[in-house]
Amino acid sequence: LLAIVVLFFQIGNQRNPVGDEFRIAFFAPMKGSAAQSSHNQLRAAQLAVEQINKQGGVRGYKIKIVGYDLPDGMPEAEDSIRKVMKDDSILVMMTPASQEKAGLMSRIADDISVPLVITASDLASGVIMKGEKPHLYAFRIANDTDARAKMLAYFAVQGLSKKEIAFFYDADDETVTMLHESALRWVKIFGGKVTADISARMKGNADLRSSMEEIAKSGAEVLIIPGKQNDIRSLFKSARDSGYTNTVLAEGYTENMAGGSDKTFADSWWVNEVSDLDPQIRSVMKDYRTLYNENCPPSDVESAMLAYDGVRWIANALYSASGYRGEAIRHALLSTRNFPAAHATLTMDPRTHGPLYKSMAVVYCPNEKGIFQRRVRTKNID
Repeated sequence: LLAIVVLFFQIGNQRNPVGDEFRIAFFAPMKGSAAQSSHNQLRAAQLAVEQINKQGGVRGYKIKIVGYDLPDGMPEAEDSIRKVMKDDSILVMMTPASQEKAGLMSRIADDISVPLVITASDLASGVIMKGEKPHLYAFRIANDTDARAKMLAYFAVQGLSKKEIAFFYDADDETVTMLHESALRWVKIFGGKVTADISARMKGNADLRSSMEEIAKSGAEVLIIPGKQNDIRSLFKSARDSGYTNTVLAEGYTENMAGGSDKTFADSWWVNEVSDLDPQIRSVMKDYRTLYNENCPPSDVESAMLAYDGVRWIANALYSASGYRGEAIRHALLSTRNFPAAHATLTMDPRTHGPLYKSMAVVYCPNEKGIFQRRVRTKNID
């Protein structure tokens, strides 16, 4: 009798498509300072929906994505998400939320057995983990802080063939601090030597000259600046003014950062999850402009592309899933192998529910303006 009751309970709570639609809920801050970026990401996700549906949809169904506000407070966010997800026609959740909110949504995803795809590009390693294992229903499309740190170390030591490495990082930024700690370890694994390791507090008008002079005197062949700094140009200028003339390796270059005749970024390399200079990304952004009659801001291209590819990845999972239950879709996402996303080829690592050795975009500034080089993968070393 108990088995029959459980069976009827499961059937009653099973999620199913409504009409001819596969529905996805996109949770992001739709109000306040982050609202415009969230709307740009939702637009990019909708672009993917339009393209998929134009090609016939998935197994006879059309994809539909609906945006929902993700409140700032944790209790309010949880209440809002759970209220929305009472709609049993929603088969998958998406979010660009990072850190605490990503962890919250991962727990909710497990509670309600609905797959969650996280598109944030600044996730700390371990955010979607539950002890030693990942949350069953949570997945991320972007590299986490450890994978980013590994790429910075790998590209500096083996890509550029430089052994003497210096670090400069923001001690007030928790994500940057984690990047730095992980990169230190990877530099040593790849055979490099750390000649200077300097932290500073970036808030206010901090005087960085003495720190940069120490780096210049250390003999470093490459200065690594981990994290996406808001005032990266001033850091470069401070390094150059203090006598550091060698290569700088940083993260987050976008096309609008070039400063005309200025040569602040000369001889710098950049590693990005997504580069707006990548011809394949430019092609998608051209479609974005055609659909919405305006450009996606360069600062939002990375997050927009991850949302775009997140929808395409979900559609691929829905196509290959054995059914519509969360478990079937979860298994299809977990089984992803060599999926050709626009920004990279995607294979899931079952140990982390994140990308396995996913490539990253490399940009070089010979003078000031960046030039896309290629996508690079690290060696298969854990």
